[in-house]
Amino acid sequence: MTVDGRFVYANPAAVDLLGADSEAELLGRDAFEFVAPEDEAGTEEAISRLERDGAVSQSRRLVRTLDGETVPVEGTARPIVWDGEDGVVAIFRRVSEQEEREYERTRYAAAFAGAMDAIVVADDEGRYIDANQSACDLFGVSREELLDRHIGDFATEDFAFGDAWSSFHTAGEDRGVFSLVRPDGERRIVEYAATQDVVPGEHLSVLRDVTERARLEERRQADHEALEQMHRIVADRDEPLDAKVEQLLELGTDYLGVPYGFLTRITDETQTVVASVGDHELLQPNESGPLSKAYCRKTVVDDELVSVQHASAEGWADDPAYERFDLGCYIGAKVVVEGDLYGTFCFAGTDPRAESFSHGEEAFVELLARWVAYELERRRNTEALQSQTERLAEFASVVSHDLRNPLSVATGYLDLAREEGDPEQFDRVETALDRMERIIDDLLYLARENEQIRDTEPVELDDAVEQTWQTVVDADAAATLSTVGDLGTVVADRNRLYQLLENLFRNALDHARRVTSGSSPTADGSPSRTTVP
Repeated sequence: MTVDGRFVYANPAAVDLLGADSEAELLGRDAFEFVAPEDEAGTEEAISRLERDGAVSQSRRLVRTLDGETVPVEGTARPIVWDGEDGVVAIFRRVSEQEEREYERTRYAAAFAGAMDAIVVADDEGRYIDANQSACDLFGVSREELLDRHIGDFATEDFAFGDAWSSFHTAGEDRGVFSLVRPDGERRIVEYAATQDVVPGEHLSVLRDVTERARLEERRQADHEALEQMHRIVADRDEPLDAKVEQLLELGTDYLGVPYGFLTRITDETQTVVASVGDHELLQPNESGPLSKAYCRKTVVDDELVSVQHASAEGWADDPAYERFDLGCYIGAKVVVEGDLYGTFCFAGTDPRAESFSHGEEAFVELLARWVAYELERRRNTEALQSQTERLAEFASVVSHDLRNPLSVATGYLDLAREEGDPEQFDRVETALDRMERIIDDLLYLARENEQIRDTEPVELDDAVEQTWQTVVDADAAATLSTVGDLGTVVADRNRLYQLLENLFRNALDHARRVTSGSSPTADGSPSRTTVP
């Protein structure tokens, strides 16, 4: 044939093989017309080898005859020069049915032995009669141990083998997932595709171990469910913080598969359990001990969460924490409130874990610790706000009392002024009102300054007593003020001192007939008293 694949010669055997009546019927036709569709890729690969290597060694191909029959052939091809032109000579022969069966058997054996997937063959009773090495690895036994074993020997106790085997024979094939139990008790999750009667009485199954994939999916589902439950707990506005913490500890122990969960408070190198679940005697609420003998001492110094899968194997066997608590596994995160260490949120078990804590499990514990920190900070702020509200209520009561004094004086003098028309009474009303204005200004100042006294000055007590007395005593009151000696000078906030004296005099007028309302040293050091009879 030409280099572009057109026939220029065909011997009688080729004419007969390709189903033509004569050579003339083949000449000029494209050789690719006679390639069976299912062998096109293989033929193209053979042509590429011919162009690259200059020859094609013995190979099997499938040709499609003019009458549509697919015929297996075996042959070679190499370049030649034909009538002075470059060309290709292909020499091939029909493969007998016996040869084809032998070839298929050899190819099957090679694929069977070299397959990465496990392949087993069972008889009509469900006993294994052949298996490749991958199957032996999957089942955890040698080939000799696997052969003649029944499929049901590797199934879980609840697997209805009879029903499944009957359905398989009825359908002729089956696909699904199978829980395979090895002789040592380990379970593997297996996907399978089974075909009935690949050879009469022999049924082939291809098995693929998907245990890790299944476990990852189970873990992903467990992570998702744990986060959903956590959200439901923290979103419940009716539950107090302490109840939520206990529910989260219970959720964490279930999710992580450990018996103990605990929230700690760390102060002055002492660890105290605030809340816990589980029956460990040293991990009960209010139990405390030195931080130096606790697993949490490493948690609080590391920036990242600390997890221990197998304490004794990871160097904890001689550690004071291991000796005191005897915990085989541990995971804990710091709880930081407003930038300061509060304690830790932890989970642990007496026995080591079979596998290390996953990234999802570590993230879950970190999330719990951060939520607890946020809630503790919020509770602290709420309590501070409540305390401030109570102080403001008390402050309002004091304000009401302080304003009532000059207001009462102003009202009294105003009534007298209306009756007598005495201008002096109006002056006293003005004085009382001025005093109210000063009190209001002082209160605003104190509110802005957080009730702290900042500015002080020397104040003559005699003047302060006299002025405040005038704002307190009613115009028609029978009370009189008398002082003994020079009261001297004090360093004080003038306005706060005036408020103090006003309250003192008002209480004296309201609650006593004759009261010694105060004392101070005189200028010469002798005692002096102010009395209101």
